[in-house]
Amino acid sequence: MRRVPTPLPADDVTTALRLLAREWATRLAGAADVDGPDVDGDGSESTTLHPYADGAYSVAVTHRRDRLVVSVAALDGWTLPRTREGVAVVRAVADMAIAGEIEVGTGAWWVRCYRVTLPDGTVLTDTTDTSIWRRLILEDRGPWRTRWHSTSTPYV
Repeated sequence: MRRVPTPLPADDVTTALRLLAREWATRLAGAADVDGPDVDGDGSESTTLHPYADGAYSVAVTHRRDRLVVSVAALDGWTLPRTREGVAVVRAVADMAIAGEIEVGTGAWWVRCYRVTLPDGTVLTDTTDTSIWRRLILEDRGPWRTRWHSTSTPYV
């Protein structure tokens, strides 16, 4: 028997994320493609920013009934609460990518790492490495640590 996906709640979080997608589509016209919000097979919605500029990083947002996920450069990203605060983090990550302020580093074994510093000082890091070494690569000590060497390119 095929399961029918449950739609997202019609609340302020859903409204805010859909408005963000519209804002991005208008604001980034000519600088990026904005796909979404698209309804996924499980009832969630996804929006992705695909910048045209070389060295700029994509941002993907997935909105589920119980959480938000935002990522840069098609990585796993960060799971956030489905709250206004979570929406604010989504906006901040996208704004950092659009402005070209995603920090890029290289860890041990040439693993690429990404860092976003939010307006409140919170630092989010992600890496292309999914192994047990991930934590060591992102630590700021030891010979295997990430060397932060550049920032992304702005969308415009």
